[in-house]
Amino acid sequence: MNLTQIVLAAALPVGVWLATIVILALQIPYLVFIELRTISTFVENKSNGSMLAVFGIALLASYDYAIAAPVLARMHHSVAHGVAEMCALVFLALYGIGGLAFTFHYSISGVVQFGRSTLLMFPKVVYGRDKIAVTRWWIKIFNATGLILLTVFSLLNVWIFLFTSVLGRMHQYAVLAYMVGLGVVTIAFRSLWKVVLRYPTRLSLIAGLNRIIARNAQSAEFRRARSERSHDPLGWARSDLIRISRILDVLAARDDRRVGGSANNPTSAIYRAMAHDVRQYCGSPGSAADSTVPARLITKLRDVEGWIIAGNAGQQKQLIRKLDVFLADGTPRVPPNGRLMSVGVTTAFRFFDVFLEWVQKRWQAIAVVLAVIAFLFGVLDLQTLLGIAT
Repeated sequence: MNLTQIVLAAALPVGVWLATIVILALQIPYLVFIELRTISTFVENKSNGSMLAVFGIALLASYDYAIAAPVLARMHHSVAHGVAEMCALVFLALYGIGGLAFTFHYSISGVVQFGRSTLLMFPKVVYGRDKIAVTRWWIKIFNATGLILLTVFSLLNVWIFLFTSVLGRMHQYAVLAYMVGLGVVTIAFRSLWKVVLRYPTRLSLIAGLNRIIARNAQSAEFRRARSERSHDPLGWARSDLIRISRILDVLAARDDRRVGGSANNPTSAIYRAMAHDVRQYCGSPGSAADSTVPARLITKLRDVEGWIIAGNAGQQKQLIRKLDVFLADGTPRVPPNGRLMSVGVTTAFRFFDVFLEWVQKRWQAIAVVLAVIAFLFGVLDLQTLLGIAT
C-alpha cells in the first residue's frame, strides 16, 4: 500500500461527511418554502398558500425517496444498501415532519422564544410591530440552526461507513488512516454549523442581536455562567458584539456596492454608525466594569433589528436621528472603511451572495436537475423522473 492510498483513506471520512451534509442540507430550501407557504395560509390567510405547500411537500418527498436516501445508501457497501436507505428515509422523514410541526406551532402561538435558544428569542417590541415579518425570519433562523442536527447525523453516517465499508475490507494501514481522518471530522463537526450562523448576512445579524438582547435581560449569574473569560464581566457578550460590528460593516460595504458606491447611502450609513457605537462601547472602561450592556445600546440594537426585519421610511428616519447617522453637512458620521476586506475576500462574498440568491429563486429547477443526475446514475427510473419534472 503506497502513500497516496493512505492519504486518500485519511481524506475519505471528510469526503463522506461533507457529501452527507450537502445531501441533507438540500432539504432546507424545500422546508423553508413549505413552512413559509404554510404560514401564508394560516397567518396571512392567503388562499394559494396551502396548494403551494402541498406542492412543496410532494417535491420534498420525491427528493428524499428518489435522490437523498438512495445516494446516501450507495455510499456504503452493497450488503448494507437496504438498511442504510431505510435509516436515511426514517431520519429525513422525522427531520422534515419535526421541522414543519415546530414552525407551525410557534407561528400560530407567538414567535418570541423557542425553548432556551436565545437565537430565536425575538424582542417583544420587534415582534409586536410586525408579527408576520418576524415569523418569516424565525423560520429562516430555525432552519439554519437545524444544521446542528444535520452535522450530527452526517457524523453518524461516517461512523456507519467505518463498519460497513472499511473494517474487514481495507488494508490495515488504510483503516488506521481512516481512523485519523475520522478523528479530525469528530473534532471539527461542532464548528461547521457555527460558520453558517457567523457568515455576514442579515440572518446571522438578527440571530446575533436576538442572543445579546435575550441574554442581557437574564440575571448576572446566568451571564457569568456563559462568560468566555472569568476576569471579564462582559465576557459573555464581548466577542458577539465585536462580531456583530463586523457583520454590520460588511453589510454596509455590500449595500454600497449594490447602489453604486454612494457616499450618502442611508442604509450603509446606519450600519456603520451602529457598528461604530458597538465598537466604541466594547473599547470603553464601562464595558470592563459591568456585565450588563447599557439600556441605551440595547435599545439601539433592538431598533436596528426591527428596522431590518420590517423597516419603513418612517422607522429609517427615526433611526437616523437616534444614531446621529449624518453630520450637519450631510456627510456620514462614520465614513466607509476602504480597508475592511481584501478584494479577493470581497469578491468571494459577493459571488456567494449571488449564488445564494440564485438558489433561492431557482430551487425548483435545481430539484429537477438533481433528479436528472440521479436518473443518469441509475438511481431513478424514467417514470419517476417525469413525475418530478412535471
